[in-house]
Amino acid sequence: MAQIDDWLARAAGNIPADGLDATFSALEQRLGEELTPMAMAGRRDACRAMFCACFAAIAGFWAIGGADDIAQAKAQPTWIAAPSQSSPYSLLIGH
Repeated sequence: MAQIDDWLARAAGNIPADGLDATFSALEQRLGEELTPMAMAGRRDACRAMFCACFAAIAGFWAIGGADDIAQAKAQPTWIAAPSQSSPYSLLIGH
């Protein structure tokens, strides 16, 4: 309880001598300069939308690039058509 009394005494010492009216008006002026909750939510939603659009563009370019690599890849024989030389199955197919 003594700590609360000390805190209240220090807080009362920080209040200017001309009273609470000047303090409240300064506080209201400072709060008037801050963004409203609606503006903060709008800014957050705009940042989220830009991040999602950027991520979608990166994912799209990655997918298109992968599809392009697959489309332009040289046709290689599969394992069944041409097994590796170290495989015992190559001896069966070769003869």
